[in-house]
Amino acid sequence: MTIKTCKHCDITFQRPDAAPIPHDRCERCHEEIEALGGPSTSDPQYDPVTRPAHYQSDEGIECIDAIRAALGLEGFVAHCRGTAIKYAWRAGSKGGAAECLRKGAWYLTRAAEELEQ
Repeated sequence: MTIKTCKHCDITFQRPDAAPIPHDRCERCHEEIEALGGPSTSDPQYDPVTRPAHYQSDEGIECIDAIRAALGLEGFVAHCRGTAIKYAWRAGSKGGAAECLRKGAWYLTRAAEELEQ
């Protein structure tokens, strides 16, 4: 078992795998998100905005983390800003407008967090 800390609420919990998954969400956070009308699925790690399953490798590496490693801080922040513009631009034309705007906001938040570290 591997001990992980939830990035959302700082609760420590155990995972059966050692894969580096930086955006783990504990069962408590997952239940709260479902209670608020968020994504409901059998995979407690799924979230179409913050953790889309199709952006994770079989080894547990998130695409966003690979991009961060490849681009460095300045390039990564520029990538996040550009991606946020893309989501705001297409809001409502591909999927729900609210989800597109949430995705754009997620990228801006991630860029800000990187700059604050």
